[in-house]
Amino acid sequence: MAKTTKTPKKSYDPQFKAKVSIEALSQASTTEAVAKQFSINKTQANSWRNQLKDNAYTLFMKGKQEVYEDKQETIDNLQQLLGQEAMEIAQLKKKSR
Repeated sequence: MAKTTKTPKKSYDPQFKAKVSIEALSQASTTEAVAKQFSINKTQANSWRNQLKDNAYTLFMKGKQEVYEDKQETIDNLQQLLGQEAMEIAQLKKKSR
């Protein structure tokens, strides 16, 4: 019996995916024609088109790093408040004894 070798999964760079997706979204050609033009499976072209359509709004959102920093700052502030309140509670317990 001959051994079958798996062909490695193709990987495409983000610029190529964007180019295909934009072309697939255009009214000028069908997804099938775009897939043929770029030598990819039409299911893949359709998937990228849908991803672009569903997530294009994220291009106009605040950067992910900025969002993370904002959330981290809020977490830090809340932790500081909790620490202060815990100290105040401990002092009040001492005074009430």
